[in-house]
Amino acid sequence: MTIEEKLQNFYDISMDTAREQSGREVADYQAALDKIYEEHCETARRQNDLQLKTEAEEIRKNNNMEISREQIQLKRRYSRREEELTRKLFDEVAEKLAAYKETPDYTEWMKAQVRRAVEFAGTAPVRIYVDPTDEEKIPALLEAAQADNLEILPSKESFGGGTRAVIRSRNVLIDHSFARRTAEVRESFQLREEI
Repeated sequence: MTIEEKLQNFYDISMDTAREQSGREVADYQAALDKIYEEHCETARRQNDLQLKTEAEEIRKNNNMEISREQIQLKRRYSRREEELTRKLFDEVAEKLAAYKETPDYTEWMKAQVRRAVEFAGTAPVRIYVDPTDEEKIPALLEAAQADNLEILPSKESFGGGTRAVIRSRNVLIDHSFARRTAEVRESFQLREEI
């Protein structure tokens, strides 16, 4: 073999070896780049998932706060409306009680209350107070009861109508006033929701 052939052979083998080595290095480098790319993609995916979860949680929190605010507003509006309707209802009740006080039935009811108080007191002295607006009914009430242990006086303060009986010897107050009864009903009153 001539020197030129030997050189050519050496050159070919060197070039093949260099190509082979270069191919391996390029393949290794490509594999390393692919691995770095996959890791980067996985990191980016995790960060995106975390960001989505964080944003979703923030949106859920904001929605819950908005719903809570709206519920509070609705409850306030409902409460104001309920108070308004209750006030109107009790205004109507007061008007009806005032109209009832002008009827003979009211006087008869008062007479019955006086008789019951006298009967309950027995022989003990009983003092009955009537609303100042009912002062003119006192003679009829005294006549209906026909009791020696009875005293009927107008109250110094208005209680809307009805009677209040006091039996001091027994420490008893029998309160059949419209103000007390209306206050009791108002305290326990609730609007019912119709479905």
